[in-house]
Amino acid sequence: MMNYIMNNNEILIICIRLNNNFLDCRLEKLLNKTDIDYINQYKKSIDRKHHYYSIFLPKYLATKLLNISFKNIVIKENINGKPYFDNISNFFYNCSHSGNIFVLALSTSEIGTDLEMIRTYSNLVVRRFLSKEEEKILIRFYLTSNVKFYDI
Repeated sequence: MMNYIMNNNEILIICIRLNNNFLDCRLEKLLNKTDIDYINQYKKSIDRKHHYYSIFLPKYLATKLLNISFKNIVIKENINGKPYFDNISNFFYNCSHSGNIFVLALSTSEIGTDLEMIRTYSNLVVRRFLSKEEEKILIRFYLTSNVKFYDI
């Protein structure tokens, strides 16, 4: 991958299944203090893993694809919370995670990605987000279709 050059509008997608053997490395050798503090604010191990990958992997791949120094890459978030490379133009990424799955998409154009584990139908979710009329429509649809609530 070190000699790979991304073409215009090309997309690189990486999907990782996280396991219990989290990268037991010394983060301070790879990431700066701001990044480490951001990761360590999460109490759950799985959340720290997600955020480690959301910082480390885009930076690592940018170093390989663009031949730039890892420590010189700055990641910021726009007003909507979408991450971007602050000091790299025409190179974009987005990541998502759900459960033990992490996905990263890189491109020479703006890109977004979303990942969601499909769970069983929950009346609590429906009651929280839908009106009574919408709930009736959904139940009628749900009983007569193979499409599940989270597919809608």
